[in-house]
Amino acid sequence: MAGSVLERSHVFVVRDGLILALRQASARGWWEFPGGDLERDESPLDAAVRETFEEAGLRIDAPELLRTWRYRGASGDGIIAHAHAALALAGDVTLSEEHVEYAWLSVDEYERRYCSEAIGEAAPQYADFLAGLRENCRLFREWMKARNAT
Repeated sequence: MAGSVLERSHVFVVRDGLILALRQASARGWWEFPGGDLERDESPLDAAVRETFEEAGLRIDAPELLRTWRYRGASGDGIIAHAHAALALAGDVTLSEEHVEYAWLSVDEYERRYCSEAIGEAAPQYADFLAGLRENCRLFREWMKARNAT
């Protein structure tokens, strides 16, 4: 219902300095990180771990909260989003029915595709959301540098 507030967690999942991106099975076919809505009485951290396993079949090591931010979804709902970063433990990606493809992207490739100012200019209706993604990218790059994971 429009006007409600949803809470979500998403994860920059990293292995060998690369970020896991998942392509949605929906008609839009957007690329995204593992993540989704919190279940009743679930913490953002627990949701990040659960969603990563459900969507990609991967266990993650000690996800760290990068930030909590807000934006308005396409349906008009308010979204409280928790952006996390975590290292993937051993294992192969196994996609759920929510996704049809995956890729391991370099930080530079991810930023070029999803965090550039040009994307916001091309899709002004998503300008606030995309500005939030750019901030997530900045914080993620700092997280990677702090761990020498690049």
